[in-house]
Amino acid sequence: MWDTKPKTVETYRAWVLNFGRGLRAAVSFNEMSQVILEPSLFVLPHSPRYCYQLYLRNHAYLPVMHIPTLLTAGKEPTPKATYFLGLTVYQTEAYAALKYGCLHLESLPVAVDISNAQSCTLPEDQPLWQMIAMSAFSYENQKIPVLDLAALFSAELRQEVS
Repeated sequence: MWDTKPKTVETYRAWVLNFGRGLRAAVSFNEMSQVILEPSLFVLPHSPRYCYQLYLRNHAYLPVMHIPTLLTAGKEPTPKATYFLGLTVYQTEAYAALKYGCLHLESLPVAVDISNAQSCTLPEDQPLWQMIAMSAFSYENQKIPVLDLAALFSAELRQEVS
């Protein structure tokens, strides 16, 4: 008959994202919808420097985040060209409609298997990680925050960093 005991998960799949300037973070394996090469982006006037571009997908404009600029309160220059764009998918709550957002990437994402043994504290050098990351793990001698995409693309974050 059916085994009703939940299985213990030993490893989790994630994408490690390289934002450049030594900054990396991860998203769950099912949160990265696709990587777009050399995307056409639109500039949104009078918007924050960390999110001043939009990507047009299926007749909808999606926000494009530049994480280094967000974490440095606009002191980090935004890229002149974007060669890799991560299209992410998330939900604000269980059973809610899917939402999409984009992330500037310095290189292609790397698929990794992580375990609970790799868990660690969030990087201390960037206090904003507390708002946009739900946890962290150690990978290649670096603390990798796991992004909370709903928090990253939220109105609360915009109010906090404005």
